Amino acid sequence: KQKTAYEIGVRLVGSEMCIRDRLYAADLLGAALGCLAAVALLDATNLSAAAFAATAVAALGALAFRRAAGLSLGLAVPVTLVLALVAMAGNVRGEAVRVMYPKNRLAWNKPVLRSLWNSHAHILAFLPEVGPAFYWGGGDGATQFTNNQAFVVVDGEAGTPMTEWDGNPASLDWVSYDVTALPYQLRKAGRVGIVGVGGGRDILAAIWSRSPSITAVEINSNVVALLTEHSRRFTKIADHPGVTLVHDEGRAYLTRSREHFDVLQMSLVDTWAATGAGAFTLSENGLYTREAWKIFLDRLTPTGIISVSRWFSQGQASETSRLIALAVGALIESWRRSWVSASPHGARLVQSRDESALAWMWGRQRHGRRGGVDCRGDDLDDARHRCEPVGGRSVSRGAACLLYTSPSPRDGLLSR
Repeated sequence: KQKTAYEIGVRLVGSEMCIRDRLYAADLLGAALGCLAAVALLDATNLSAAAFAATAVAALGALAFRRAAGLSLGLAVPVTLVLALVAMAGNVRGEAVRVMYPKNRLAWNKPVLRSLWNSHAHILAFLPEVGPAFYWGGGDGATQFTNNQAFVVVDGEAGTPMTEWDGNPASLDWVSYDVTALPYQLRKAGRVGIVGVGGGRDILAAIWSRSPSITAVEINSNVVALLTEHSRRFTKIADHPGVTLVHDEGRAYLTRSREHFDVLQMSLVDTWAATGAGAFTLSENGLYTREAWKIFLDRLTPTGIISVSRWFSQGQASETSRLIALAVGALIESWRRSWVSASPHGARLVQSRDESALAWMWGRQRHGRRGGVDCRGDDLDDARHRCEPVGGRSVSRGAACLLYTSPSPRDGLLSR
């Protein structure tokens, strides 16, 4: 009897474990299929339609459980299923149910040209308006220009301008007044690589500099589609000879590529999608690592430069300090030189092997775009000596040299 009881107990435990394992396996399988389905639904429809599809699946599950338990189907669950399917079908066509306040901001506050969803982000392109040219950090004389431009918002937070262009590089002189155009003052008519296309502002700056080859890499296929399909005739960027738009992740593309660039540019590449408050924006992105910057430096020509833009505020320079610390680490490892400039709203880091060119670029930024003081010298010490009397300041740390404009930042990283 004891043996029989033992055998029965083992069988009961084994049966319960088998049921539990099967239930857990079904749960894992369902979660995996749900993840794949979410990506497919977002790529094919939109967030609201995907939410209604999830509601319909949950209603189907409820019906299956009621049937397995021997209960009647009732009325509430079938009605929920039908309503979810109807709402999903209707929202696929017209996006009647929308995300109005992503990150506590009203997104649909203007007439919308395009609303594009995928698993990366939600792209809202507003109808174009004629107004003052948009600049990330405009210089003296920038206010004289007007453009017809459509603003594009990514995930309700990150914005980028999409500008109407007639296809003539001579009409792009206005872009040279932006802080993000500084590398093209130094390396005109060179091969250009751009990470993060956005509305095409960096591409326009490269076209203005007469670059014969421009490779622009964008991770979001809908952003590429704006320039190649939906607004192709508006921007004319995709029709310009020499421009190649690549749908890929920037770091991965440059890792595989064997191209070398005279200018490698990365301007404000993030959407703050990972955190509602926008904290740690430099930490969430694999582009802002020493390993990534080593790849970037390896993709430069012997006189090539890297241009990286981040937000800058004199009262809160955390992003700028982090960017400079990252650049110093990468430069120490790679034995390059760097230069930093700042406008009231944007900070720009430029890296190069050509020290005298960096000193010249500093003098040009300090004294104006047209006809600045030439700070070039026979070597870096000579260039520093020429620049300091006119208000500049430099800090050397081993293989890294940072040149930046007065007044000196208060951050301890630069003041020591």
